[in-house]
Order: sequence, then structure tokens, then C-alpha cells
Amino acid sequence: MLKRIIFDLDNTLIPWKEKYNEAAKKALEECHIVIDDKTLSKLRKSYQDNLTNVTIEDMTNYFNKLYNQNVDNSLIKCWLKHLSDMSEIDEELISLISYLQQKYELVVLTNWFYISQYHRLKKAKLADYFKEIIGGEEVMKPNKKAFIKAMGGHLPEECLMVGDNYLIDILPAKELGMSTYLISEEKKLMPTIKNIYELKGIL
Repeated sequence: MLKRIIFDLDNTLIPWKEKYNEAAKKALEECHIVIDDKTLSKLRKSYQDNLTNVTIEDMTNYFNKLYNQNVDNSLIKCWLKHLSDMSEIDEELISLISYLQQKYELVVLTNWFYISQYHRLKKAKLADYFKEIIGGEEVMKPNKKAFIKAMGGHLPEECLMVGDNYLIDILPAKELGMSTYLISEEKKLMPTIKNIYELKGIL
């Protein structure tokens, strides 16, 4: 019997929008740093492949290596401050999460910093519905330890993983024995939903 639903955050609970990259631009400007594209998008896309957990120090070191810079931790802290404000209220999503929370324990499992993701969920009026919000500071997906932590003592067959990335979110959960839903516009050879709102008709 399903007891716990584990959600990825970006492009699962909160769609990533181009304007959210403004957080990175503001951080670069405030720290007087110039890089070619004026964004941290390359860093944001690649850190999951190059770090085993996400700390401000490790992210700073990776940024310096990636862009041949020599900056201190203030850049990442500034980025997180601005990014924490990057979400919007979606009444349909609030209704869905409220409905699911009455039936199941809800958890967020994200590879990004807890404090930033917590504030984004809070601004979206979603944070209070989740029993846990697990950031990437300890261990990051696709490491199975992240999923075991998110299970919270439940059996794999009592948990459902919902995410938009097959290799990072879905495959490790399946290998542990969890049920899964991949969010994708394309129909896949696995349980797939086009968006998170479809869960209300399923669960």
C-alpha cells in the first residue's frame, strides 16, 4: 500500500522558467564577476555530474574551476539568496498537494541547497504540506542513499517517486523497488504523466 510520495522539485513541483536565471545574473553583477553568458546555467546543469553532494564550498570551487575564476563563497550565497525568491503561487498545484497530503506522507528530494528550495516552496505556499524537504547537502541523486533517506523508514513498495529526469529521479528509485512516475510530454515505456496535475486522477 502506498504511504509516501517523494517528489523532485525543479520541473516537477516548480517549473523552471527562463526568468529564474535572473537570480544568477544578479549574483554575478553584485559580486562584480563577468563571464561570457552572464549566467550560471552551465554550472547549474553540470554540477550534478561532478559533485557527490552540494555544499557552498564545493560549489564555489567547482565554479572557479569551470570558469577559471578565483571567487569566494559570497557568490554562491548571493545566488541562493536571490534564487530563494524564484517561485510563484499556483492554486491548482496547492489544491493537488493538499489533496495528496491528506492521503500520503509527502517528501521533496532535491539535489539543490535545502535553504533555497525551502524558501521557494514557502513562497509558493507549498512547504507546510511536506513532511520532509531533503536537500543535496548530504547526498545527491542518483545515489541510492538519497532515495533510502527519502523513504523515511518505509519499504520501497510503500513509496512512489515522481520526477522529470529518468536517470537521476526514476531509474534509481525503480532499482530500489519503488513505484515511479516520469513527467514527460512523450509517452515512454514506463508509467508517465505529462504533468503533476494528472496525479489527482490517479491517486
